[in-house]
Amino acid sequence: MSKNPRSSEALNQDLALIGHLEAHLAAISDPTSRRLLSLASTVPITNSDVSRAGGKSRNTTWYQLSKLTRLGMLEKRGHQYRVSPYAVNLIQAAAITFRAVVNGKMPEADRKEGSSAGSMSMLREVIAIAREGLEAQYERGRLTQEDYDRRLRLIHDLEASLEHS
Repeated sequence: MSKNPRSSEALNQDLALIGHLEAHLAAISDPTSRRLLSLASTVPITNSDVSRAGGKSRNTTWYQLSKLTRLGMLEKRGHQYRVSPYAVNLIQAAAITFRAVVNGKMPEADRKEGSSAGSMSMLREVIAIAREGLEAQYERGRLTQEDYDRRLRLIHDLEASLEHS
């Protein structure tokens, strides 16, 4: 089997993007985080509300809410938490992708578009979500300037490779 350098490069870029989003994907894979995001999508939630409803200590609940806020998935206003637009977009993109994988098809962001156009649209959306997550982490001081610049270059490279496809 011959090795295709372009596909190897593309795979490595995809793996780097997934690595960048690893904590975010872990959060939406965690049942407790999904429950919190679901609750916060319907009404603003507080630490007290969640600890009473879940039967967990306030410290445990605070840790979980804090983690999701740090990742940019929850927005905190006063003592209330709400699901962020970033989290909604990430969950939607992941659901589109995983639904397609389960069905053995290429992901399509919009069924009305052609398969190739839909896939490109979905990939652009995932890259835009990655950019939002990167900026949110940098704004919250979770990334050094060096890490931010390195990851931003990766996103620019991914965008450029999409334009040439």
